[in-house]
Amino acid sequence: MGLLISRNRGGKLAKGDIIAFIDDDAVAHENWISELVKMYENYNAIAAGGKMEPLWLVKKPVWFPEEFYWLIGVTYAGFPDKICKVRNTFGSNLSFRRDVFLSLEGFNVEMGGIKGKKMLQGGETDLCIRMYRKFGKKVMYNPNAIVYHKIFERRTKPGFLIRRSFWQGYSKAVMEKLGGQTGEESNFLKCLLFNSIPHRIKKIVKGEEITSNFLKLLAISGLTASVGLGYFYGRFLKTLNP
Repeated sequence: MGLLISRNRGGKLAKGDIIAFIDDDAVAHENWISELVKMYENYNAIAAGGKMEPLWLVKKPVWFPEEFYWLIGVTYAGFPDKICKVRNTFGSNLSFRRDVFLSLEGFNVEMGGIKGKKMLQGGETDLCIRMYRKFGKKVMYNPNAIVYHKIFERRTKPGFLIRRSFWQGYSKAVMEKLGGQTGEESNFLKCLLFNSIPHRIKKIVKGEEITSNFLKLLAISGLTASVGLGYFYGRFLKTLNP
């Protein structure tokens, strides 16, 4: 059974007022639930999520930039580090008031899982966008509500990351086709171009971790290009199949 189909079924079967989602390859901090509950009690949240931290089962690749940790389901460098409103968090650290979740008819199952050779992603993003449109409220983010995501060796392979980034770009194009907004992705790209890349170049010039920063610059360029190719591929398909 597909991930989003299972989550929707779980939401319907659940009896509590709040539904919290976590993946089978993730480990919750002992205070995870209590920190999420604070968002509902103290901030009148209708959805709340928290921080994803990596649980490395292999050696962390020296070339993998922290800005792209979202490719392995981990909160990335540049994401807010304080309690605030955000568009969405990762689906493995996300919760909703059950009545809100059901009123939105749960996740759009077309936005997650493997479709032939396609690795569609973005079910939580789509759901949170629809939630904002209907209720005018975003997800309350609490960085103290921590879930650790296991990082297996295959998730650190360049081929996997390039493929995943391509289908991330494609998924964003599909989301736009369904009426979604990708403003967060535009801001992320601006942050890469005007903050992350210049910062790493400065560190190289200063002689700080030259090899690591050079490799991360190459990775940023390659992964960004892969996301862009996936996005334009999706837009091309949209043109052919309006």
